[in-house]
Amino acid sequence: MTMECLGAIQWDHPAIVGPVAAALTAGVFAIVTAIMKRKKPPDDGAASISTTVNPEITVAPQIDIDNKPISVFKPTVKLGLDEKDVGQEVSKAVDPLRQHIEALSEQLATAQLAPKQPVPDSQHPLKVKAVEFYNAGVDAYNEGQIGQALGHWLDAVKLDPDFAAAHNNLALALQDKRELDAAIEHYNAALRIDPDYAYAHNNLGVALQDKRELDAAIEHYNAALRIDPHYANAHYNLANALKGKGDLDAAIEHYNAALRIEPDLGGAHNNLGVALQAKGELDAAIEHYNAALRIDPDHAAAHNNLGLVLQDKRELDAAIEHYNAALRIDPDLADAHYNLGNALAAKGELDAAIEHYNGALRIDPDHAAAHNNLGNALKANGQLDAAIEHYNAVLRTDPDDAKAHNNLGVALAAKGELDDAIEHYHAAIGINPNSAWYHYNLARVLAQKKPAATPVAALARAIELAPRFRDQARSEPDYDGIRDDPGFRKLVYGE
Repeated sequence: MTMECLGAIQWDHPAIVGPVAAALTAGVFAIVTAIMKRKKPPDDGAASISTTVNPEITVAPQIDIDNKPISVFKPTVKLGLDEKDVGQEVSKAVDPLRQHIEALSEQLATAQLAPKQPVPDSQHPLKVKAVEFYNAGVDAYNEGQIGQALGHWLDAVKLDPDFAAAHNNLALALQDKRELDAAIEHYNAALRIDPDYAYAHNNLGVALQDKRELDAAIEHYNAALRIDPHYANAHYNLANALKGKGDLDAAIEHYNAALRIEPDLGGAHNNLGVALQAKGELDAAIEHYNAALRIDPDHAAAHNNLGLVLQDKRELDAAIEHYNAALRIDPDLADAHYNLGNALAAKGELDAAIEHYNGALRIDPDHAAAHNNLGNALKANGQLDAAIEHYNAVLRTDPDDAKAHNNLGVALAAKGELDDAIEHYHAAIGINPNSAWYHYNLARVLAQKKPAATPVAALARAIELAPRFRDQARSEPDYDGIRDDPGFRKLVYGE
């Protein structure tokens, strides 16, 4: 009955139009006034995400203490491995680098802010006001006022729940506040409204990548590129995710695609350099690190990574120069302190190396590689108790670190604590049974025990893994006490 009555009204009659328009206007004003009186979220000050977020991959090296490069994308400094040589000078040789793809604790991708929009037809007053709030949010965000921007975009989606761009930007602000689940909800809302919204696919990929859900992130980056094949950020983000899965060739393809579209994308040059360096293409990596630095001379990650590749090419002085440049730009870049420590240790400058390992640990007290390498440098300086403290720090973080067990065994053996050393050598071998050095170190300590324990089984395994140890055992003083042992003579001298 009510609908029939409403249908009978002549809505275009002059006596009706005026009062209805006034009522609608008053209603809109009341809604908007209520929203404006609502308390805004507190402003966060300077933005930690700009319109395009570009935190770069910083790859840190680790020391391989068994003289084989087992860590990835890391130069290896060779230090003495046995208790007799604790004080020897650090070798200046640096083993080859390999790729380290582990930086997912950092946001590796770039999220995209949707731009301001023109005000729509005034016949839709709620949509008009929603766009005004939306544009105010874009201005606030670009000025670093993230809290204000978030409040404006909340207002926009309340006035117009089908405003896809407002959902996208609201999600971006929530992501900046580390509210990832809420951000993902609004990115999905944007895509329900507009399934072909490339920005929202890209940004949802960023949020999923931030949660380490790489396969889902890759799916959305590919969706963005199906919609817009020339979307540079989507190529860049897809490359980062592919590299995170170890698919370097595909990653390189998409970094290059991003750079064909946007040649001045410094992050893509830096990360392409990382991927190329992992494949051993050092000169090409250097080219891209230098390109990143031409675009942004204060790109700390590119200085750090260029230092790594120069160190890999045995150009230690040039590497040190770039590590220092990275630290002038960002004194709190723990990996640059750590890498500089490795380069200085490789030059035999142990005191300076120790200073920078400590610098890395002041910034990141759980930096296991810095603890390990600081222990090596302290051991080489004869500071055995301090070295032991840092090896134990590694093992508190990772009880299955074979290198730390081996190094701790070396330091304990140097102090004459042979039983404890044997225990840690056995632990190292249990974790990595194919290290010839671990078996050889165990054999030497067994031979030193009084009375001597038989080292033949451990020595035989060391020689099986690395035949050079047969010749070394012939002149090794630690075996003097068992040279007449038949098993030893058969193994070493073939008698």
